[in-house]
Amino acid sequence: MTIRQAIDEDNQALQKLQARCPQGTSLQVSTVNAPDFFARVRAYEDTQVLVAEDGDRIVGSAAAAVRPGRVGDSVVPVGYQFQAFVDPDFRRKRLADALLDGLDQYLLDRGAVLAYCLIMVGNDPSMRLVERRGFVRHRDLVMNVLPVYKTMKPRAPVAVRTASAGDLPAVAALVNETWSGVQLHGPTTAEELGAVIDRTPGLSLDQFLVAESGGELRAVVGFWDWSAVMRVEVLAVSRQLRRLGRGLRLLGWFRPTPPMPRPGRVLRQVMVTTIGGRDPTALAGVFCELNNSMKARGVEQVFCITEPDSAVTEAMRGFFRVPQPLYLYVKGLTPDAALAPGAVFIDGVDL
Repeated sequence: MTIRQAIDEDNQALQKLQARCPQGTSLQVSTVNAPDFFARVRAYEDTQVLVAEDGDRIVGSAAAAVRPGRVGDSVVPVGYQFQAFVDPDFRRKRLADALLDGLDQYLLDRGAVLAYCLIMVGNDPSMRLVERRGFVRHRDLVMNVLPVYKTMKPRAPVAVRTASAGDLPAVAALVNETWSGVQLHGPTTAEELGAVIDRTPGLSLDQFLVAESGGELRAVVGFWDWSAVMRVEVLAVSRQLRRLGRGLRLLGWFRPTPPMPRPGRVLRQVMVTTIGGRDPTALAGVFCELNNSMKARGVEQVFCITEPDSAVTEAMRGFFRVPQPLYLYVKGLTPDAALAPGAVFIDGVDL
């Protein structure tokens, strides 16, 4: 068995392997990075993708990225581990450990003091794996799924518009003010935001919405179009979700209700990425406009990671919202590296 860095020529083999590794429990989906397997990691400036090879057959892969983030009182390099999958024929052979060992070394070589990963509720095998490797469940977050199925009336006494290049300094300042002192947040600049937009497939300046009042930005929300980097197809729906779908169809006789995804459907989804603003009213106005913009684009679901009690969560009150627990696991890579208690910052591109 060989562990090596992935190369462009691995693209098709990695996509085929992803297709053999469906995700989810109540809603099982096939998630394949397409049209380019490596487009997913371009959201990060410093990344590594590893593959495990048995002879000439790729049987596993895992990725990591390094970025600045607050740990305790200092902003230092932190590592995010993600997108790990193993061929079903090669599971229970410590293959995931070999891949993650390689990522740990990459993070240490880049000076990362701490590693983190995100695991959805119900993914017990992944939780057992990372706990065995020294990760600790640090904080419970919420993955909010917002179905897009009706046009919403504006809800905020502020003007909401698409951001322009001239807004980037104010957007960066607002984001930094919102997350100042929060664990895992790394301050950004207008130039850095522009670089993220330029290098990330499915992200552009017109995908940032801002709320403005009195010439001042009050809130900002960006969204990342997943269809540019991955194909998500529904494979199976649990009996519980099918019952919920029947109930929603009956309710639909009286008011608009979201449709239930059906097997074979390829979903259009976006992930909220850049969020700034502490005013739930202004944020609610931006989310309203985001919903309406997504409906016009044919997007079916908006995803947003939040703390259970936060201004962002409050801004989504009144939306049809399906909250899913999301667990943040962390592991110190150097002595005494540990997150302080309290809120954490997770950018939507991490999912």
